[in-house]
Amino acid sequence: MAGVITGKHTFYDASIVVNGTDLSTRVEKVEVMVGINKQVGSAMGDLQDYSIPGTLTVSDPVVEFYQDYDTAKVYATLKALQVARTIFNLVCKASSAATSATNPAWTIPCFVAEMPLLSGTRGDRHMSPVTFAVAGELTIATS
Repeated sequence: MAGVITGKHTFYDASIVVNGTDLSTRVEKVEVMVGINKQVGSAMGDLQDYSIPGTLTVSDPVVEFYQDYDTAKVYATLKALQVARTIFNLVCKASSAATSATNPAWTIPCFVAEMPLLSGTRGDRHMSPVTFAVAGELTIATS
């Protein structure tokens, strides 16, 4: 069909589940980065330094939540996990639709590394940027 753009996605309906609690409606921004460690590949006699790909790295996920002190919402869920030093699954999807090849679910075992008790300026939205530390291997589900 002429003029139809496929393969593009507007990011507005992400799914963020923390230890089984869906906090998606409290999320403004989420960032999870993956990369490859660089390893030195050059050897004696090489006149140029170069790298070869090493192991997969997953950066510590950062989620910016609208702060919410209600039962089973942002503060109550995250503070309890942080105080107990709990490792749990953070499950992220680009859309709240069913998990599929076009909407994979990324599961990352992690713990709450940093979260503010209070942060903001008078009149601002009350936001809570939370850093989760990776504590296990990333898995990807497509069904």
